[in-house]
Amino acid sequence: MTEPLTYPIVRAPGLKGTRTQAGSWIAGANKVSDPYLSTVKLVASQNLPWKTGRPAAAELAPDSSWYAWVNAEPVPNLPYFNAYGDITIHLKACLWLCYVDSDGPEVGDGVLLPGSPDPSSLDRLGGARFIPSGQQADRIEYKMADKVVFDVGPVDPIAGGQRAVGLVSDIWNSPVSHFQLSGQVGNVPVAHCGTTQPPAGRTWSLAQEYWNLFYRRIAGKTTTCDPTDWTDWSSPAA
Repeated sequence: MTEPLTYPIVRAPGLKGTRTQAGSWIAGANKVSDPYLSTVKLVASQNLPWKTGRPAAAELAPDSSWYAWVNAEPVPNLPYFNAYGDITIHLKACLWLCYVDSDGPEVGDGVLLPGSPDPSSLDRLGGARFIPSGQQADRIEYKMADKVVFDVGPVDPIAGGQRAVGLVSDIWNSPVSHFQLSGQVGNVPVAHCGTTQPPAGRTWSLAQEYWNLFYRRIAGKTTTCDPTDWTDWSSPAA
């Protein structure tokens, strides 16, 4: 998970890993028609470790001809296990006599928005979700949620700019962000089989979940996820 705009495909018998399902909004920054949004996205993209004019960015733009071609094809009848980042910006602000303290926009992993789980989707802003035919025992999505706080504060151009920079830094450094996840897969918690929380006193990471899936396949068990099977690399059975 080190490439700037794609997740790797994990290959194993009977298992298919994640893919960038509908592209990245950053890759399409130069093609957004709205003048305000295109300016914001272009500035953001120019300050990141890649440029939107490169060939890979053109293909990974949500409305690229590559996605129009690929997403029109039916997906194979295989197990799919997909993890996606979902960072929520929690807003705090004092506006006259009202105090705002609530969840605001979701920005995905900072590069990929959650988007639609439909494999044929051509969402204008792209997305990382991918789950053909909905959640099943052998087709599971793992939402890796995190939250960053943005204190809007009083109207002050200088302080406001500093707070905005701080917000970008918080998103960048989130363990589920596109830039940090490769080193945090053993720390990011997920629900087992997408829905089951670990027993009291135990944590369950994305790395443990994927290890469990591979273990079940290699051990000759089914490719489905079993919410009662908590085998990982520390288990005697492994």
